[in-house]
Amino acid sequence: MNRASLTWRYTFSTRNRHRRMSLLIMASLAVGLAALIVIMSVMNSLQDEVLDQLRNVQSFHIEIEGVGRRDSAAVVSALKQIDGVQHVYPFKRVRSVIASESRSASVLVIGYAPEFFREDNPFTRRVFLDSIASSPSSEGVYLSLSLMNSLNLSYGETLSFTLLSRGVTLARTVQEKSASVTGLFSTQLKDVSTGSVLVPLSFLNDREEDDELSFGLYVQDLSVREGNRIAGHIAELLPGSVIHKWQEIHGPFYSALLLEKSLMYVFLFFMFVIITFHQKNSTLRLYHSKQRELAILRSIGMSRENVRWMMIQTAMVVSSSGIAIGAALGVLVVRHLPGMFALANRIHIRVFGTSNPLLSYPITPILNIGELLISGSLILFLSFLFSAKVVSKALKKEPMELLHHA
Repeated sequence: MNRASLTWRYTFSTRNRHRRMSLLIMASLAVGLAALIVIMSVMNSLQDEVLDQLRNVQSFHIEIEGVGRRDSAAVVSALKQIDGVQHVYPFKRVRSVIASESRSASVLVIGYAPEFFREDNPFTRRVFLDSIASSPSSEGVYLSLSLMNSLNLSYGETLSFTLLSRGVTLARTVQEKSASVTGLFSTQLKDVSTGSVLVPLSFLNDREEDDELSFGLYVQDLSVREGNRIAGHIAELLPGSVIHKWQEIHGPFYSALLLEKSLMYVFLFFMFVIITFHQKNSTLRLYHSKQRELAILRSIGMSRENVRWMMIQTAMVVSSSGIAIGAALGVLVVRHLPGMFALANRIHIRVFGTSNPLLSYPITPILNIGELLISGSLILFLSFLFSAKVVSKALKKEPMELLHHA
């Protein structure tokens, strides 16, 4: 009988009294890996959606400040020549108090160039814009529906602004402006919708050369390496300027998302450690139950190394089977998860009369093949490590000693 058939018999044979334990460990690994795939796919979807909104709506991919008194058109033209840069727009952010006839609010006023609203860019693809005109006029503003309701405003009504701007004799002066509400915008980011007002850049930029003017870039590749490369070109082109990449702009939130995912990995790692530790104990019990047979095999010529690899392979077969079943089950659940959520939400509505916020959320799971490969490799490594350690320790005894104690 060859080593492969012995390995299979020791693992799944009905005459093996440890078969139930092998199947239980295999099922535990399968369920654990499937749960990992589903959880990480949902987490990837939610995190990717939030990060997509942050870097494309709340900010640019790269922002440049401190450009000084340079001609904005010349700066835009020069930045567009950098390889990998798709769009460049001058912009300005100013804190302001806005007021209608009856109410007021503190908001962030963001001024964009007129072409920013007209061109197809990451912002306009993610933000709903509804305007009386085709684009913001030199005197028009965009508000969110919630902010319009809180200020008791409607289209065409006048909104007053109290701004802090750079003065001639004083560092800062209070400036009063007014404009009519000509547009409505909507975004998935609540902070942007409730606390921001979009205006044409000319509404905030009173001078042709404004040293407080910033520039925003949308780039093709969002990787850290590509961002550093483009930032290096910008530093050479605009010496003295301050460059912020989207990872730095949203650093605290981005770090929190990475920490959340890391903690999830740590939790699931210890879960797999516990399962493979039980697999080690199962391998040890299997060895003791088969030690008479193994001693006979060694007596008739099977080497210690062959016995060691045969016992290790029994553990690896269980682990590999669990990984294969878990991966298939996890991918199957991920592919049908939106439909499963929709079905569960319909049941929730029928039972409780209301929609469940989690089940009704439009989740599109994102399966990361790299995470799946790393998880599977980790399980195999732990299985090999624990089983090899216990088998090597047990095989120190000679065949005659094993037969004597069997």
